[in-house]
Amino acid sequence: MAAIDSKRLCLLLLVAELACSGEVSFSSQPGADGGGPDAGGEQDQEPRQARVVGTGGVGLNLRDRPSTDGAVLALMPEGAIADILSGPDGDWYHLDYAGTEGYGFADYLVEIEEGEEPSGTGGVLNLLPWTAEVSYRVSRAHGNTGGHTGDSYWAWDFAMPVGTSVLAAHDGVVRKSRASGNQGCCSPSCGDYANYVVIDRGDGTESLYLHLSDALVSVGQHVTRGELIAKSGESGYACGAHLHFQMQKSPSGGGTSYQYNKSVEDFFHDTGEPVDWGPGDTPVSKNGVLDIP
Repeated sequence: MAAIDSKRLCLLLLVAELACSGEVSFSSQPGADGGGPDAGGEQDQEPRQARVVGTGGVGLNLRDRPSTDGAVLALMPEGAIADILSGPDGDWYHLDYAGTEGYGFADYLVEIEEGEEPSGTGGVLNLLPWTAEVSYRVSRAHGNTGGHTGDSYWAWDFAMPVGTSVLAAHDGVVRKSRASGNQGCCSPSCGDYANYVVIDRGDGTESLYLHLSDALVSVGQHVTRGELIAKSGESGYACGAHLHFQMQKSPSGGGTSYQYNKSVEDFFHDTGEPVDWGPGDTPVSKNGVLDIP
């Protein structure tokens, strides 16, 4: 018994000596209160992100302090993704946007849900805005081919029956959506009756889908390329059923807040290469089946 007590005493003295020398720290051992796996302290959390929405394509200012009087550090375009550092605290999130730390007004930020794809790196290139493996004739193209002129110079018209499913040509955020128009005719006098959807791509451009019979998305909604957004029609100034599609300047790219802005040159990539389809062409959509950026 005395031998056992002697061994215990020696062991205790050895441990005490190691503790005093700093070789052993009891609080750092697993299960102790010093931050080991079972300590119950702050654990690593999944990073939080938020998307800019509902700005009408104008974008959201990143400010140097949580106040509308704060200096603007950067403009976060509609659909932009920012890392959440903290918040919301009152009306503001503390954010990191593209390496710049600042504050964004919470009313125009939506936290990305767990499992939702936040990157937005895909869905940038345009694919034809209808069901894959189906073709429709280009009934009218650009001004240089005897087609559209003025602000719609770079537009296409695709001849398709009323009620055809219209798909998003790219990822983005819905800036405008109207489905209340109930008539159309081959005269400018019917122009105000047109139904439409406008999707901001977040790079200073947006897509316009015009003459719809129905719009199936709401302003501020984030959509992905290939998602059903509308049904085609002949509302507004339309001389027959067709889909008018154009890429145009968004408000953040020099356009107005109106649904119709100056068109810009762009292409479709359903063949795997950029193509500018001309009058009489019958391109085949690969929207939803072609894996491209």
